Amino acid sequence: MRIYIAGPITIDKEHYKEHFSAAEDYWKTKGYEVINPALNEYDEEASAAGHTDKWTPEAWLFYIKRDMDLVASCDAIYLLKGWEQSPGANVELITAKKFGLEIIYE
Repeated sequence: MRIYIAGPITIDKEHYKEHFSAAEDYWKTKGYEVINPALNEYDEEASAAGHTDKWTPEAWLFYIKRDMDLVASCDAIYLLKGWEQSPGANVELITAKKFGLEIIYE
């Protein structure tokens, strides 16, 4: 089973990596393959595409386009607390529903 973690990033710039990492650790103990979009490797991918400041609207668009492919490759989506205030998590949830993923709320 593959699960995608979704939640507030741009509105929680100081702590989002901690929250995503904790969720990743939890789901791995349950035997899931976890897709964590807050990992540094994804920032490196954005930098390679010319987005040196990940907080710009252009970088956000790059990330959300990438994330749609990642969500579509999963069986479930896990929504961290505060997801309702996250434009990206809302788009990811819509995508997950379109693809029939299991929806799990923190």
